Amino acid sequence: MTKAQYSHRKILTKLTVLFLLLSMAGCSVVSGRYGPFTFTVQTQSGAKVDDIIVGLSFNRPNSLFRSNHTYREKLLVNSGEKVTLPRGYVLDTEDTGIGMILSVQHMDYYQYSTEYVTINTADKNVIIVLPDPIIKKNKGVTEKEIKNGMKWGAKSRLEAIHRQQIARLHSISQRYFVALVKLGREDLVEKYLTLKMTAIFGDKMNSSEAKAVEQQVREGIRVRT
Repeated sequence: MTKAQYSHRKILTKLTVLFLLLSMAGCSVVSGRYGPFTFTVQTQSGAKVDDIIVGLSFNRPNSLFRSNHTYREKLLVNSGEKVTLPRGYVLDTEDTGIGMILSVQHMDYYQYSTEYVTINTADKNVIIVLPDPIIKKNKGVTEKEIKNGMKWGAKSRLEAIHRQQIARLHSISQRYFVALVKLGREDLVEKYLTLKMTAIFGDKMNSSEAKAVEQQVREGIRVRT
């Protein structure tokens, strides 16, 4: 056997082994769980909340490909309404309950929140109660935020509050608004952006500051989508 023939055979052997490994991985994929996943989300207080972006994801570490999502879906829902996320591959045991990561995004909750939940695929009436602080409304700027604003150059309490409101708007736009665009709901972006801008600027919506903030928000959404 020549040196070239030996090298060719060696390469062929490695490719055969790789093919077998990938085939075995494919077999394990077939044996996974697939959903669909039906559930209802509720708030602790029972308050009605509309236009919540709910996501379910399943992440399984893989020694070959590192950590990866085998399932990741998002849906725009209202609290108290039964929803179904589509079938998709979930690598798991034969247990009925599947542990997954629930994510929650909403205009009034400027922080992206996650919670570990168990979804029972055999039960179509699963209730997921969203605990605080996942869906706890940020009713106003806190005293701590006002003091921090004063430390960072705000000349008055009103200016500190104003700055914090704008900062929250940017945070909301980077998460909730971007997610809405990806779900094809630009109409809700326009609706909630107008509400937030009005709450911040009132009758000064045409001021140079308001126009600059709106432009920054829209540009932030554009570059992230």
